[in-house]
Amino acid sequence: MEQSTYKFITIGLSAALIVSLVFMTIGWIPQTPETVQETVQLNIESVSTDAYLDKYLFTDYPYQIQVEIANNGTNSLTSSFYVEFYLNDSLLARLPWLELAAESSVKINYTWTPSAAGLYNLRTKVVGNNIIVSNNNLSISLNVYDSSVNGYQGGLPFATYKTGIINGTTAFTTGNSTYKSGLKQNESYYVAFNLTELNLEGQIVLARLFVYYTWYYGANPQPYLKIQINDSPSTWRAFNLDTSYKDQKGFGSYSLPSGTLCYNVTSVVSSGTSLYLLNITNVDSTDHPTYGYRKVSIYGAGLFLVILNNSKPTIQYWINEGCDLLIAKYGAPANQPLYYPYATSTFSKPSLSGSIKNATLITVVPGGDGGHNSLIFNDVEWTGVYNVSGSNIAVDLSDVSAAISPTTNNIVKMVDYWEASNNGMTPSNAFLIVEY
Repeated sequence: MEQSTYKFITIGLSAALIVSLVFMTIGWIPQTPETVQETVQLNIESVSTDAYLDKYLFTDYPYQIQVEIANNGTNSLTSSFYVEFYLNDSLLARLPWLELAAESSVKINYTWTPSAAGLYNLRTKVVGNNIIVSNNNLSISLNVYDSSVNGYQGGLPFATYKTGIINGTTAFTTGNSTYKSGLKQNESYYVAFNLTELNLEGQIVLARLFVYYTWYYGANPQPYLKIQINDSPSTWRAFNLDTSYKDQKGFGSYSLPSGTLCYNVTSVVSSGTSLYLLNITNVDSTDHPTYGYRKVSIYGAGLFLVILNNSKPTIQYWINEGCDLLIAKYGAPANQPLYYPYATSTFSKPSLSGSIKNATLITVVPGGDGGHNSLIFNDVEWTGVYNVSGSNIAVDLSDVSAAISPTTNNIVKMVDYWEASNNGMTPSNAFLIVEY
Protein backbone atom coordinates (compact mmCIF):
# COMPACT_ATOMS: atom_id res chain seq x y z
CA MET A 1 0.00 0.00 0.00
CA GLU A 2 2.89 2.42 0.84
CA GLN A 3 4.65 1.58 -2.43
CA SER A 4 1.56 2.34 -4.53
CA THR A 5 1.24 5.72 -2.76
CA TYR A 6 4.77 6.73 -3.93
CA LYS A 7 3.91 5.68 -7.46
CA PHE A 8 0.85 7.98 -7.41
CA ILE A 9 2.85 10.94 -6.10
CA THR A 10 5.62 10.62 -8.69
CA ILE A 11 3.40 10.52 -11.75
CA GLY A 12 4.49 13.30 -14.15
CA LEU A 13 7.54 14.37 -12.10
CA SER A 14 11.09 14.63 -13.47
CA ALA A 15 13.61 11.88 -12.90
CA ALA A 16 15.74 14.23 -10.79
CA LEU A 17 12.85 14.98 -8.46
CA ILE A 18 12.00 11.26 -8.19
CA VAL A 19 15.58 10.58 -7.12
CA SER A 20 15.38 13.40 -4.57
CA LEU A 21 12.19 11.97 -3.07
CA VAL A 22 13.77 8.56 -2.79
CA PHE A 23 16.82 10.07 -1.04
CA MET A 24 14.54 11.93 1.34
CA THR A 25 12.71 8.69 2.11
CA ILE A 26 15.90 7.02 3.25
CA GLY A 27 17.05 10.15 5.16
CA TRP A 28 20.00 11.30 3.00
CA ILE A 29 20.25 14.73 1.30
CA PRO A 30 23.04 15.24 -1.28
CA GLN A 31 25.27 18.35 -0.90
CA THR A 32 25.75 20.74 -3.87
CA PRO A 33 29.49 21.16 -4.50
CA GLU A 34 30.83 24.77 -4.30
CA THR A 35 32.02 26.34 -7.57
CA VAL A 36 35.77 26.75 -7.46
CA GLN A 37 37.18 29.83 -9.30
CA GLU A 38 40.10 28.79 -11.42
CA THR A 39 43.07 31.16 -11.57
CA VAL A 40 42.59 33.82 -14.24
CA GLN A 41 45.35 35.66 -16.07
CA LEU A 42 44.68 39.43 -16.39
CA ASN A 43 46.75 42.09 -18.06
CA ILE A 44 46.82 45.89 -17.63
CA GLU A 45 46.79 46.96 -21.24
CA SER A 46 47.17 50.73 -20.82
CA VAL A 47 46.84 53.74 -18.56
CA SER A 48 45.92 57.12 -20.04
CA THR A 49 44.21 60.44 -19.39
CA ASP A 50 42.01 62.72 -21.49
CA ALA A 51 44.69 65.42 -21.36
CA TYR A 52 46.52 66.19 -24.62
CA LEU A 53 49.37 63.67 -25.05
CA ASP A 54 48.92 62.76 -21.36
CA LYS A 55 51.30 65.60 -20.56
CA TYR A 56 49.43 68.91 -20.55
CA LEU A 57 47.41 68.89 -17.35
CA PHE A 58 46.48 71.97 -15.35
CA THR A 59 45.24 72.57 -11.85
CA ASP A 60 41.50 72.71 -11.20
CA TYR A 61 40.49 70.78 -14.34
CA PRO A 62 38.76 67.38 -13.89
CA TYR A 63 40.67 64.79 -15.92
CA GLN A 64 39.59 61.24 -16.61
CA ILE A 65 42.21 58.61 -15.76
CA GLN A 66 41.46 55.44 -17.69
CA VAL A 67 42.94 51.98 -17.18
CA GLU A 68 42.19 49.14 -19.58
CA ILE A 69 42.26 45.60 -18.15
CA ALA A 70 42.05 42.51 -20.36
CA ASN A 71 41.21 38.88 -19.69
CA ASN A 72 42.95 37.20 -22.60
CA GLY A 73 42.46 33.66 -21.30
CA THR A 74 39.67 31.10 -21.66
CA ASN A 75 38.51 31.26 -18.04
CA SER A 76 36.04 33.91 -16.94
CA LEU A 77 36.62 35.80 -13.73
CA THR A 78 33.41 35.54 -11.71
CA SER A 79 34.67 37.10 -8.51
CA SER A 80 35.24 40.78 -7.90
CA PHE A 81 38.58 42.55 -8.08
CA TYR A 82 39.87 46.05 -7.36
CA VAL A 83 41.75 48.63 -9.37
CA GLU A 84 44.00 50.86 -7.30
CA PHE A 85 45.34 54.22 -8.42
CA TYR A 86 48.50 55.56 -6.78
CA LEU A 87 49.86 59.08 -7.09
CA ASN A 88 53.54 59.29 -6.16
CA ASP A 89 52.98 55.98 -4.28
CA SER A 90 50.10 57.34 -2.19
CA LEU A 91 46.77 55.62 -2.71
CA LEU A 92 44.49 57.93 -4.69
CA ALA A 93 41.47 55.64 -5.21
CA ARG A 94 40.36 51.99 -5.00
CA LEU A 95 37.57 51.03 -7.39
CA PRO A 96 35.74 47.67 -7.38
CA TRP A 97 34.81 45.66 -10.47
CA LEU A 98 32.53 42.62 -10.34
CA GLU A 99 33.67 40.22 -13.04
CA LEU A 100 35.46 39.92 -16.37
CA ALA A 101 34.49 37.39 -19.01
CA ALA A 102 37.07 35.36 -20.88
CA GLU A 103 38.62 37.03 -23.93
CA SER A 104 37.25 40.44 -23.04
CA SER A 105 38.48 43.73 -21.61
CA VAL A 106 37.11 46.61 -19.59
CA LYS A 107 38.01 50.30 -19.30
CA ILE A 108 37.69 51.77 -15.84
CA ASN A 109 37.68 55.53 -15.29
CA TYR A 110 38.52 57.71 -12.34
CA THR A 111 38.15 61.51 -12.24
CA TRP A 112 41.12 63.40 -10.84
CA THR A 113 41.26 67.17 -10.36
CA PRO A 114 44.85 68.27 -9.63
CA SER A 115 45.10 70.88 -6.90
CA ALA A 116 48.80 71.64 -7.16
CA ALA A 117 51.31 71.93 -9.98
CA GLY A 118 54.18 69.47 -10.16
CA LEU A 119 55.48 66.19 -11.58
CA TYR A 120 53.44 63.13 -10.66
CA ASN A 121 53.87 59.41 -11.16
CA LEU A 122 50.49 57.74 -11.70
CA ARG A 123 50.56 54.00 -11.02
CA THR A 124 47.75 51.46 -11.38
CA LYS A 125 47.46 48.06 -9.73
CA VAL A 126 44.89 45.24 -9.91
CA VAL A 127 44.29 43.20 -6.74
CA GLY A 128 41.96 40.25 -6.05
CA ASN A 129 41.70 36.53 -5.43
CA ASN A 130 42.53 33.83 -7.97
CA ILE A 131 44.14 36.22 -10.42
CA ILE A 132 47.58 36.66 -11.86
CA VAL A 133 48.19 40.12 -13.33
CA SER A 134 50.72 40.86 -16.03
CA ASN A 135 52.00 44.40 -16.39
CA ASN A 136 50.75 45.16 -12.89
CA ASN A 137 51.85 48.50 -11.41
CA LEU A 138 51.84 50.08 -14.87
CA SER A 139 52.57 53.81 -14.54
CA ILE A 140 52.76 57.03 -16.52
CA SER A 141 54.31 60.41 -15.72
CA LEU A 142 52.08 63.47 -15.51
CA ASN A 143 53.21 67.09 -15.62
CA VAL A 144 50.68 69.41 -14.00
CA TYR A 145 50.94 73.16 -14.63
CA ASP A 146 49.35 76.00 -12.70
CA SER A 147 46.17 77.13 -14.51
CA SER A 148 46.82 80.74 -13.60
CA VAL A 149 49.76 80.90 -16.03
CA ASN A 150 48.02 79.21 -18.96
CA GLY A 151 47.63 81.80 -21.72
CA TYR A 152 45.83 79.37 -24.03
CA GLN A 153 42.64 79.20 -21.97
CA GLY A 154 41.13 82.65 -22.55
CA GLY A 155 40.45 85.29 -19.96
CA LEU A 156 41.51 88.51 -21.74
CA PRO A 157 38.30 90.39 -22.61
CA PHE A 158 38.38 92.83 -25.51
CA ALA A 159 38.43 96.59 -24.91
CA THR A 160 36.09 99.02 -26.65
CA TYR A 161 38.20 101.56 -28.51
CA LYS A 162 35.25 103.64 -29.66
CA THR A 163 31.50 103.62 -30.14
CA GLY A 164 29.75 106.26 -32.19
CA ILE A 165 26.51 107.25 -33.93
CA ILE A 166 26.51 108.48 -37.51
CA ASN A 167 24.52 108.52 -40.70
CA GLY A 168 26.53 106.27 -42.95
CA THR A 169 28.17 102.86 -43.17
CA THR A 170 31.23 100.92 -42.04
CA ALA A 171 33.64 98.54 -43.75
CA PHE A 172 36.41 96.13 -42.80
CA THR A 173 39.08 94.62 -45.02
CA THR A 174 42.31 92.66 -44.65
CA GLY A 175 43.45 93.64 -48.14
CA ASN A 176 45.75 91.04 -49.65
CA SER A 177 47.16 89.91 -46.29
CA THR A 178 48.92 86.55 -46.19
CA TYR A 179 50.89 84.94 -43.41
CA LYS A 180 54.57 85.85 -43.26
CA SER A 181 56.76 83.58 -41.16
CA GLY A 182 59.82 85.01 -39.42
CA LEU A 183 60.07 88.64 -40.56
CA LYS A 184 63.73 89.38 -39.84
CA GLN A 185 65.42 92.58 -38.73
CA ASN A 186 65.13 95.32 -41.39
CA GLU A 187 62.92 93.09 -43.55
CA SER A 188 59.63 94.53 -44.84
CA TYR A 189 56.18 93.06 -45.37
CA TYR A 190 53.54 94.73 -47.56
CA VAL A 191 49.74 94.72 -47.59
CA ALA A 192 47.69 96.42 -50.31
CA PHE A 193 44.23 97.85 -49.53
CA ASN A 194 42.10 98.49 -52.61
CA LEU A 195 39.16 100.54 -51.37
CA THR A 196 37.37 100.48 -54.74
CA GLU A 197 36.53 96.85 -53.98
CA LEU A 198 34.51 98.01 -50.96
CA ASN A 199 32.10 100.19 -52.99
CA LEU A 200 32.24 102.99 -50.45
CA GLU A 201 29.79 105.87 -50.68
CA GLY A 202 30.64 108.95 -48.64
CA GLN A 203 33.53 110.42 -46.68
CA ILE A 204 35.85 108.32 -44.53
CA VAL A 205 35.85 109.90 -41.08
CA LEU A 206 37.65 107.17 -39.14
CA ALA A 207 40.28 104.63 -40.19
CA ARG A 208 41.65 102.17 -37.62
CA LEU A 209 44.57 99.92 -38.65
CA PHE A 210 45.35 96.61 -36.93
CA VAL A 211 48.55 94.58 -37.36
CA TYR A 212 48.30 90.98 -36.15
CA TYR A 213 51.55 89.22 -35.18
CA THR A 214 52.67 85.97 -33.58
CA TRP A 215 55.86 84.09 -32.62
CA TYR A 216 57.76 87.20 -31.59
CA TYR A 217 61.42 86.43 -30.89
CA GLY A 218 63.06 89.40 -29.21
CA ALA A 219 63.98 90.91 -25.87
CA ASN A 220 61.18 93.48 -25.76
CA PRO A 221 57.60 93.00 -24.51
CA GLN A 222 56.38 93.27 -28.14
CA PRO A 223 58.02 93.70 -31.55
CA TYR A 224 59.30 97.05 -32.74
CA LEU A 225 57.68 97.60 -36.12
CA LYS A 226 57.89 100.62 -38.36
CA ILE A 227 54.47 101.27 -39.89
CA GLN A 228 54.19 103.33 -43.08
CA ILE A 229 51.36 103.98 -45.52
CA ASN A 230 51.79 105.65 -48.88
CA ASP A 231 49.28 108.41 -49.67
CA SER A 232 50.84 108.91 -53.11
CA PRO A 233 53.10 106.73 -55.26
CA SER A 234 56.23 108.37 -53.87
CA THR A 235 55.22 109.55 -50.39
CA TRP A 236 55.22 107.40 -47.26
CA ARG A 237 53.70 108.44 -43.95
CA ALA A 238 54.86 106.83 -40.70
CA PHE A 239 52.47 106.20 -37.82
CA ASN A 240 53.09 105.78 -34.12
CA LEU A 241 51.57 102.94 -32.16
CA ASP A 242 48.28 103.92 -30.51
CA THR A 243 47.33 100.84 -28.45
CA SER A 244 48.57 97.26 -28.23
CA TYR A 245 47.32 93.95 -26.84
CA LYS A 246 49.23 90.71 -26.38
CA ASP A 247 48.97 87.20 -25.03
CA GLN A 248 51.33 84.25 -24.78
CA LYS A 249 51.53 80.61 -23.82
CA GLY A 250 52.74 81.22 -20.25
CA PHE A 251 54.16 77.77 -19.49
CA GLY A 252 56.82 75.41 -20.76
CA SER A 253 59.14 76.30 -23.64
CA TYR A 254 58.55 78.76 -26.47
CA SER A 255 56.24 81.03 -24.50
CA LEU A 256 56.39 83.75 -27.15
CA PRO A 257 54.03 86.73 -27.51
CA SER A 258 51.26 87.12 -30.06
CA GLY A 259 49.41 90.39 -30.33
CA THR A 260 47.43 93.14 -32.00
CA LEU A 261 49.00 96.53 -32.74
CA CYS A 262 46.53 99.37 -33.31
CA TYR A 263 47.03 102.63 -35.23
CA ASN A 264 44.89 105.65 -36.07
CA VAL A 265 45.49 106.20 -39.80
CA THR A 266 42.53 108.49 -40.51
CA SER A 267 44.77 111.32 -41.67
CA VAL A 268 45.97 109.27 -44.65
CA VAL A 269 43.11 106.93 -45.50
CA SER A 270 40.54 109.73 -45.54
CA SER A 271 42.47 111.54 -48.26
CA GLY A 272 40.40 110.04 -51.06
CA THR A 273 42.99 107.74 -52.61
CA SER A 274 41.53 104.36 -53.59
CA LEU A 275 44.67 102.24 -53.23
CA TYR A 276 46.87 102.22 -50.14
CA LEU A 277 50.05 100.25 -49.56
CA LEU A 278 51.06 99.34 -46.00
CA ASN A 279 54.76 98.75 -45.27
CA ILE A 280 55.59 96.86 -42.08
CA THR A 281 59.32 96.78 -41.26
CA ASN A 282 60.91 94.90 -38.40
CA VAL A 283 63.25 97.38 -36.69
CA ASP A 284 63.86 95.29 -33.57
CA SER A 285 67.52 95.39 -32.59
CA THR A 286 67.73 93.00 -29.63
CA ASP A 287 67.93 89.21 -29.78
CA HIS A 288 65.72 86.97 -27.70
CA PRO A 289 67.72 86.12 -24.54
CA THR A 290 67.02 82.38 -24.84
CA TYR A 291 66.55 81.61 -28.53
CA GLY A 292 68.87 84.20 -30.04
CA TYR A 293 66.60 85.61 -32.75
CA ARG A 294 65.08 89.00 -33.52
CA LYS A 295 62.18 88.07 -35.77
CA VAL A 296 58.40 88.03 -35.76
CA SER A 297 55.69 86.33 -37.83
CA ILE A 298 52.89 88.47 -39.29
CA TYR A 299 49.36 87.19 -39.88
CA GLY A 300 48.55 90.35 -41.82
CA ALA A 301 46.65 93.58 -41.23
CA GLY A 302 43.07 94.79 -40.98
CA LEU A 303 41.50 98.17 -41.73
CA PHE A 304 38.19 99.29 -40.21
CA LEU A 305 36.50 102.31 -41.78
CA VAL A 306 33.61 104.55 -40.74
CA ILE A 307 32.00 106.39 -43.67
CA LEU A 308 29.80 109.49 -43.31
CA ASN A 309 26.88 109.72 -45.73
CA ASN A 310 23.82 111.77 -44.69
CA SER A 311 21.65 109.93 -47.19
CA LYS A 312 22.24 106.65 -45.34
CA PRO A 313 20.38 105.38 -42.23
CA THR A 314 21.50 106.18 -38.71
CA ILE A 315 23.86 103.56 -37.32
CA GLN A 316 25.77 102.96 -34.12
CA TYR A 317 29.11 101.18 -34.30
CA TRP A 318 31.41 99.63 -31.72
CA ILE A 319 35.12 98.97 -32.31
CA ASN A 320 36.38 96.29 -29.91
CA GLU A 321 39.99 95.12 -29.96
CA GLY A 322 42.30 92.77 -28.10
CA CYS A 323 44.26 89.53 -28.35
CA ASP A 324 43.29 86.26 -26.68
CA LEU A 325 45.19 83.09 -27.61
CA LEU A 326 43.00 79.98 -27.49
CA ILE A 327 44.17 76.36 -27.81
CA ALA A 328 41.72 74.08 -26.04
CA LYS A 329 43.89 70.96 -26.03
CA TYR A 330 46.49 72.67 -23.83
CA GLY A 331 44.49 72.49 -20.64
CA ALA A 332 40.87 71.50 -21.19
CA PRO A 333 40.05 67.78 -20.92
CA ALA A 334 39.02 66.16 -24.20
CA ASN A 335 35.29 65.92 -24.92
CA GLN A 336 34.34 68.20 -22.03
CA PRO A 337 32.93 71.34 -23.73
CA LEU A 338 32.25 72.97 -20.38
CA TYR A 339 35.99 73.62 -20.12
CA TYR A 340 36.71 74.76 -23.69
CA PRO A 341 38.33 78.24 -23.72
CA TYR A 342 36.71 81.30 -25.24
CA ALA A 343 37.42 84.96 -25.90
CA THR A 344 34.86 87.53 -24.76
CA SER A 345 33.82 90.84 -26.28
CA THR A 346 31.14 92.97 -24.61
CA PHE A 347 29.24 95.75 -26.38
CA SER A 348 27.52 98.37 -24.26
CA LYS A 349 23.75 98.80 -24.44
CA PRO A 350 22.64 100.51 -27.69
CA SER A 351 22.38 104.26 -27.09
CA LEU A 352 19.30 105.18 -29.09
CA SER A 353 15.76 104.28 -28.09
CA GLY A 354 13.38 102.85 -30.64
CA SER A 355 13.40 99.74 -32.76
CA ILE A 356 16.56 98.28 -34.23
CA LYS A 357 16.15 97.47 -37.92
CA ASN A 358 19.15 95.21 -38.19
CA ALA A 359 22.46 94.40 -36.53
CA THR A 360 25.69 93.04 -38.01
CA LEU A 361 28.60 91.48 -36.14
CA ILE A 362 32.10 91.26 -37.63
CA THR A 363 34.69 89.14 -35.83
CA VAL A 364 38.35 88.82 -36.78
CA VAL A 365 40.35 85.71 -35.81
CA PRO A 366 43.94 85.29 -37.00
CA GLY A 367 44.84 81.64 -37.34
CA GLY A 368 41.22 80.44 -37.49
CA ASP A 369 41.56 76.82 -36.43
CA GLY A 370 40.11 74.91 -39.35
CA GLY A 371 36.50 75.14 -38.18
CA HIS A 372 36.93 73.57 -34.72
CA ASN A 373 35.18 76.46 -33.02
CA SER A 374 31.96 78.35 -32.51
CA LEU A 375 30.67 81.91 -32.28
CA ILE A 376 28.10 82.83 -29.62
CA PHE A 377 26.18 86.10 -29.66
CA ASN A 378 24.07 86.38 -26.52
CA ASP A 379 22.25 83.03 -26.61
CA VAL A 380 22.64 82.19 -30.31
CA GLU A 381 25.49 79.93 -31.43
CA TRP A 382 27.03 79.13 -34.81
CA THR A 383 29.58 76.32 -35.18
CA GLY A 384 32.52 75.89 -37.55
CA VAL A 385 32.73 79.64 -38.10
CA TYR A 386 36.46 80.32 -38.40
CA ASN A 387 37.89 78.04 -41.07
CA VAL A 388 40.92 79.24 -42.98
CA SER A 389 43.90 77.42 -44.39
CA GLY A 390 47.28 77.65 -42.71
CA SER A 391 47.85 80.67 -40.52
CA ASN A 392 45.75 83.24 -42.34
CA ILE A 393 43.10 85.59 -40.95
CA ALA A 394 39.50 84.42 -40.59
CA VAL A 395 36.85 87.14 -40.86
CA ASP A 396 33.20 86.38 -40.16
CA LEU A 397 30.21 88.61 -40.84
CA SER A 398 27.01 87.51 -39.09
CA ASP A 399 23.49 88.91 -39.07
CA VAL A 400 22.60 89.15 -35.37
CA SER A 401 19.39 91.15 -35.80
CA ALA A 402 17.27 88.43 -34.20
CA ALA A 403 19.58 88.04 -31.20
CA ILE A 404 20.53 91.60 -30.27
CA SER A 405 19.24 93.14 -27.05
CA PRO A 406 18.21 96.82 -27.27
CA THR A 407 18.12 97.24 -23.48
CA THR A 408 21.22 95.44 -22.15
CA ASN A 409 24.82 94.82 -23.02
CA ASN A 410 25.44 92.38 -25.87
CA ILE A 411 28.09 89.72 -25.38
CA VAL A 412 30.15 87.77 -27.90
CA LYS A 413 32.08 84.58 -27.20
CA MET A 414 34.49 82.91 -29.63
CA VAL A 415 35.06 79.31 -28.50
CA ASP A 416 37.93 77.00 -29.43
CA TYR A 417 37.16 73.26 -29.51
CA TRP A 418 39.38 70.42 -28.30
CA GLU A 419 40.93 68.64 -31.28
CA ALA A 420 44.31 66.89 -31.34
CA SER A 421 45.09 68.39 -34.78
CA ASN A 422 43.84 71.84 -33.80
CA ASN A 423 46.49 74.54 -33.47
CA GLY A 424 44.09 77.05 -32.00
CA MET A 425 43.08 80.58 -32.91
CA THR A 426 43.64 84.17 -31.77
CA PRO A 427 40.46 86.29 -31.60
CA SER A 428 41.52 89.92 -32.02
CA ASN A 429 38.59 92.11 -33.09
CA ALA A 430 34.82 92.35 -32.84
CA PHE A 431 32.77 95.09 -34.51
CA LEU A 432 29.05 95.59 -33.97
CA ILE A 433 26.99 97.76 -36.32
CA VAL A 434 23.36 98.55 -35.44
CA GLU A 435 20.99 100.26 -37.85
CA TYR A 436 18.03 102.20 -36.43
